[in-house]
Amino acid sequence: MKDPRLVLFDIDGTLLRTDGVGTVCIVQALEEVFKISIDTEGYQTSRKTDTQICLELMRQAGRSDDEVLNSLDAMRLLYLPLLAKEIAEAGIEVFPGVRELLDRLSGCENILVGLLTGNIERGARMKVEATGLGDYFSFRAYGDTAVERKELPQRAVNKALVETGRTYGGKEIVILGDTPNDVECGRSLGVTSIAVATGSYTREELSKHDPDHLFEDFGDTEAVLSAILGEGQL
Repeated sequence: MKDPRLVLFDIDGTLLRTDGVGTVCIVQALEEVFKISIDTEGYQTSRKTDTQICLELMRQAGRSDDEVLNSLDAMRLLYLPLLAKEIAEAGIEVFPGVRELLDRLSGCENILVGLLTGNIERGARMKVEATGLGDYFSFRAYGDTAVERKELPQRAVNKALVETGRTYGGKEIVILGDTPNDVECGRSLGVTSIAVATGSYTREELSKHDPDHLFEDFGDTEAVLSAILGEGQL
């Protein structure tokens, strides 16, 4: 029997490319809710949860955090139809090797494969289901109320305990992502970090954060599986 693993994938930039449509839709929804124009020039979103993006953008506009948090439900009601429309019109690209890797993981015993994403739940579901990837993930941890991405790994561990009765820890937890924040977010738990340069960061930029493993993409299925499961466990 293989050693247990809680394998957690980021979505945007790791599994698929949406060309930033999620952020565009968040901004449009916030502008409608608050009746303002939002300046996003120079604003970086790739390392943040959807909740954090909303809070930071609205702080720049002079709104309080309490006001924003109380308006998130209204924002989501506008955001989700906008996102559905953008996905239908623009489509989503699944990165090389993703389907093959998920196919292989789905056949591995003692492996819980899930999502660890700063996206709100329904937005995340919309993205993975539009690409036919949804069925691969039996476990999901979302960023609906998380202000920072570093909150997500412990939430995932807590949720896994409730769902499976097992407490995952250390290198049993594997986080795969495309940003420095994906590497850093599980550092306090001592997780296995796997970085992939399919997003907006290069291999060189990601390497500075010392992930346990670093790949250009997921095209080499055997190598990525070896990194996830541990040497000699394929």
